[in-house]
Amino acid sequence: IETRTVQFDPLVISDEDCAKEIDSYQPDAIIAGTGSFGLSVLRYLKASSKKIPVVSFDDNEWFDHLGVSAIRQSEEKLMEKIISLATGKRKDKIEHIKIEETLILRDNYNYCPKND
Repeated sequence: IETRTVQFDPLVISDEDCAKEIDSYQPDAIIAGTGSFGLSVLRYLKASSKKIPVVSFDDNEWFDHLGVSAIRQSEEKLMEKIISLATGKRKDKIEHIKIEETLILRDNYNYCPKND
């Protein structure tokens, strides 16, 4: 992976506002925080023929088929931490939790859906 210094300007938007925000913000790349939002972004990119690289959290089988890069986190480890916190087995109220992740770079890193 080539390392570059880029300006990161986080924008939190919902699935419903995806098209409007992409059109008005004109991002150079999109990092989708969830798999469902990643799919919403891909649907919009396909419909609009925009060429914007997408990386998504919550890797799923569709991203593998579509060639979309993703960040895979261990759901099992995340659930262990959530259950531990929810059942009160931890005494501290605030905790920074680190979950190992794996960046899955797929063949089409600069994925742009084609209108078929």
